[in-house]
Amino acid sequence: MVIYSDSLIYLDFDSQTDILWVKWPHLVNEPLEIARPAIDKIIETIKHFQVSKLLIDTKDTSTNIPEEDFKILAREFVLSLATSNLKKVARVIYAEPRRELRAKILLDQLAVWLTPDFQSREFTDIKSAFAWLESDEN
Repeated sequence: MVIYSDSLIYLDFDSQTDILWVKWPHLVNEPLEIARPAIDKIIETIKHFQVSKLLIDTKDTSTNIPEEDFKILAREFVLSLATSNLKKVARVIYAEPRRELRAKILLDQLAVWLTPDFQSREFTDIKSAFAWLESDEN
């Protein structure tokens, strides 16, 4: 069921599997004041529906926000996830290698600092990500 959709984000929640599918926002020439409410909407949805499984699809996402803004948003997002009901987070990686490397380095740093309570894995395709989220596999 589509929970929310606008020019930045798409949120689809399946109550049968308890999976929230997020098409990550395109953040091209968007100031932090525009990007932050999109991230807040994702977090609000996770908490409202007590989501335990999250699929973040970044594969076709474009972004050119400054490095410092990217770090701020990522840190706020991961901190908010730490206080949620999440058990599993799957991320479909960026298609563009340079952007994926930037994201991976930052997420690895955040994981060491925050030590989240949920499991997370990265995938190159949505089908594999959904399969892992739906499985009992860790």
